[in-house]
Amino acid sequence: MDKNFIGRTKEIQQLDDICASSQKLQSEDYWEQRLNTPVLNTWQGLAFEHVCMAHIQQIRHALGLDRIAVEYYSWRGGNPIRQIDMIIERADHQVHLCEMKFSLSKYAITASDDEKMRERAQQFTWQTGSTCGIIPTWITSFGLADGKYSVNINNSLTLEDLFA
Repeated sequence: MDKNFIGRTKEIQQLDDICASSQKLQSEDYWEQRLNTPVLNTWQGLAFEHVCMAHIQQIRHALGLDRIAVEYYSWRGGNPIRQIDMIIERADHQVHLCEMKFSLSKYAITASDDEKMRERAQQFTWQTGSTCGIIPTWITSFGLADGKYSVNINNSLTLEDLFA
């Protein structure tokens, strides 16, 4: 794992500490009352990314990359700074740009999500000088909802793939 992901692991620990310290004052329905709050949503997203990074072998298998040498890492770069949750660089000169999204149901890719993925792909290619083919890949908790922006996605994984 690269230093950016390790730094994000520290963010998860800080959020864990916030949640743990709040337990002193919690009522019986404390967590139900905090659903969809920024702190909980951030913690869920970062924890989901951590789970994904810990299951790279299952991700490779689900993508059919068992017999292809890969390197994986997260990436930040550009101006303005762009982040790619996970990059899987394949020996056959293809690169999976993985966007990880935690949600409680199927994730609907928005126009903004679609635009961000395109910008990140351009920024990554420009910053790294990569001439590899770019494969946008979504890893979500329960899959992608059918919609205008999901029809062009060829690679989508779920929690089920991570624990297969």
